[in-house]
Amino acid sequence: MTFALVLITAAVSAQTPSKRPVQRVHVTLGAEDTYQPESFRLRRNIRAYITFLRTSDRNCGEEILIPKYGIHRNLPVNKPVTVWFVPRESGSFAFSCGMDMIRGTIIVD
Repeated sequence: MTFALVLITAAVSAQTPSKRPVQRVHVTLGAEDTYQPESFRLRRNIRAYITFLRTSDRNCGEEILIPKYGIHRNLPVNKPVTVWFVPRESGSFAFSCGMDMIRGTIIVD
């Protein structure tokens, strides 16, 4: 199992001078039919931006599903798709392709 380090940065809004921390993760799905990274860690109560990039049309990864957060998005080839949410609970949560054949895990601490 592979774990990714999550970069926590400060996002600055044009409307407010305060800095709010955010988490950013990049996940790639290639011809090898696995997400890279397969799992990653997020911190609770900090907005998370996850960018998915599908680099091959040789798999069933046409969609990304994160059921816990109600996320269901199409993943066109070579076009990054970013989803965001605020993880409110600790635990392990699945993400997968639309057919649930390619799977990954989000671990929230």
